[in-house]
Amino acid sequence: MSVHARNKAIVASFLTEIADCAVEDAMSVIERYCHDDVRWEVFHPFNTIIGAQAGLEQFWRPLRDAFPDYEQRIALVIGGDY
Repeated sequence: MSVHARNKAIVASFLTEIADCAVEDAMSVIERYCHDDVRWEVFHPFNTIIGAQAGLEQFWRPLRDAFPDYEQRIALVIGGDY
């Protein structure tokens, strides 16, 4: 398996786990996959968020609070050299 395929599998696992966990457990998922100083590049109005805890509080928790039945369906994960 190529490095790109392994990285895409990791991203897919993270997105699946973060979508499937309870909001109270989201930080433990984030900590397993991300550095403390992770840089989240998210769509507007969130834009750039720095830090694991900030990502939880500014993006993931509000998302899950707004959509309690949120489901993640990964159709495509892109990676590689550009």
